[in-house]
Amino acid sequence: MSVFYIKIIAMALMVVDHVGAIFFPDILIFRIIGRLSFPLFAWLIANGAFHTKDIVLYIKRLFIFAFISQIPYWLAFSSLGIDRNLNIFFTLALGALSLYLLQKFNKKYVQVGSILILSFLASLLMVDYGSAGVLSIVMFYLFFHNKRKMFLSQLLIFSCFYTLPLIETFGLSDAYANNAVGLVQPLAVLSTFIIWKYNGEEGIKAKYLFYLFYPLHLLILFLITLI
Repeated sequence: MSVFYIKIIAMALMVVDHVGAIFFPDILIFRIIGRLSFPLFAWLIANGAFHTKDIVLYIKRLFIFAFISQIPYWLAFSSLGIDRNLNIFFTLALGALSLYLLQKFNKKYVQVGSILILSFLASLLMVDYGSAGVLSIVMFYLFFHNKRKMFLSQLLIFSCFYTLPLIETFGLSDAYANNAVGLVQPLAVLSTFIIWKYNGEEGIKAKYLFYLFYPLHLLILFLITLI
């Protein structure tokens, strides 16, 4: 499976997730299916860091579209009370920046310190997926060629940042009542089975497909809410 088809699958899963969040918040299956979307985009960032000719330009492009997408993001999700959150492009940009620093510096303490700072910044800025999102991207990069470690690292991240804190705070049944989506977040690790089908090929060249699709689909969802 080429990068192009993984990207198409990720976008389709994202649309299912967003439709569920906006129009069918009480139907959990939409959100469960949607959990598989972010890890695919996180992996695509890691893959991009390996293959891009200019990672700095890559990061700049992510930040540019993060700002372009912010108003459509706020409009689409205005009913969900996330008017202060930042969209997923900010998460992907911070993740890509982490990978750039990993490539640029050889000293472990600088690498680890940089990742921790950017992860904290992601949480502070309330980007989508927060610290877990940045760490997910980093782990995909570090274990890009190791399926077992890729799977386990993603399972650990989503369990530790979402499910375990909910269970510890509320108990299993109350956690489901308070945040069912967070409780099932570790199911995102199922996306690794799609990633393992990657054949090393780019496929159809569509560099700006996701960049344009993301804000446009948010605007369309917002317009539908007005009908």
